[in-house]
Formats: sequence, structure tokens, C-alpha cells
Amino acid sequence: MDDSDYIIQMHHIRQRHDWDCGIASSKMALRIWTIDLSYLFQKYDVRSTFFTTTLGADPNYNTMNYYNDQFEADKIRINKLFKLAPSHGIQIIKRTVSIDEIIDHIAKNNVAIVLINAYIVRCLDRSDIKAKMKKKMFSTISDKILSLRIFSNKFLGHFVVVCGFNRREKIIYYKDPGSDCDICAALLVNFDAARHSYGTDDDILFIYKDN
Repeated sequence: MDDSDYIIQMHHIRQRHDWDCGIASSKMALRIWTIDLSYLFQKYDVRSTFFTTTLGADPNYNTMNYYNDQFEADKIRINKLFKLAPSHGIQIIKRTVSIDEIIDHIAKNNVAIVLINAYIVRCLDRSDIKAKMKKKMFSTISDKILSLRIFSNKFLGHFVVVCGFNRREKIIYYKDPGSDCDICAALLVNFDAARHSYGTDDDILFIYKDN
């Protein structure tokens, strides 16, 4: 780049199919927050409930690397969306959702979109995670989680769709749009750590099959 170049810095997001160029472009131009997804589902008449611990953009996030490149612009937009949500029929509840509530929701043939810290939990194949459990090849809480207690700024927000569980093995199943794996698996304790990580606001969208 020479001195005459003027380029706005933004994350590059590659389209995954031959039809999602508009979605990828929108994501590059606009950071997607959970409240944006609430408005999207409302637009298409899909019933949902948005649970979060913060009604708006947490001002403390302006120091986090993940948020700070465009946080001030995001803050104004997001706070406005929260304020207008009731008039658009969008249901927002300020509280944390327990893992048991998530499982009960899934058991009714519903799904949930969850914001996680992608640094904490990674996609494992169903057979892979069960094999490792039998061989005791990993602890219930990974070294990554322990290191994040020291490096609290290590955050990568990522949305996944929870679609299953195994109560006996204490495993959660989910779809990860960033993975080639059809169904991802994670230990409940690791998944809980990822969704409760600082930066997520414990954001979760319950999507209901009945509309």
C-alpha cells in the first residue's frame, strides 16, 4: 500500500456457498450482534426469545480487541435497537439461562443460537469426543480455559446452533457454521465456560418451532 491508498480496515469473511455473497458482504460491513438476529427472526415471523445479561452494548467492551475497532459506532446502533425492540414485538429477557433450560428447550424439538467464545471450545466429532472420554485423553476443562483466566482479553465471538444433547455423557451437540463437521460435540462444562465467557453477555436466542 502506498501513501495515496485509502483502505478501511475490516475483517475478511469469505462466502461459503454460491448464494451467500450478500450475507458475507453484510457481515464484513456490519458486525452482527445477537440483537440483530432477533430483528431478523422477527422480520420473518419466527418466534424467538432473546436472553442476555446486558440490555445494550457494555461500555467496558471498548477495551477488548474483538470489539474496539468499531465499538463506538456499534454502541449507538445496538443501544437504539434494544430501546426500540418492544415496539417491534421482540422479546428480550435480562437473565442467564441455565444449561438445563437449554436442554429442556432442545428436548421439545426447538433449537437455540448461542454466542460463545471460540477460543474456549472447539468442534469435536461425536465419535471423537466419546473415544477421548473413554481413554481420559482430556480434562473436563481444557488448558485454554485456564489460560484465559490470565489473558482475559482473549475473546472471539462466534454463533453456533445448539441442536442436541446426551444427558448421560454430559455432552452438548451443535452446528458450527465455521466447521466442516456436520454435528459438533462438546462437554457440557466446556460449552458452559464458552457461553459464559466475558464478552458474550450470556447471549442466547431460543427459537421455537411453532409460529
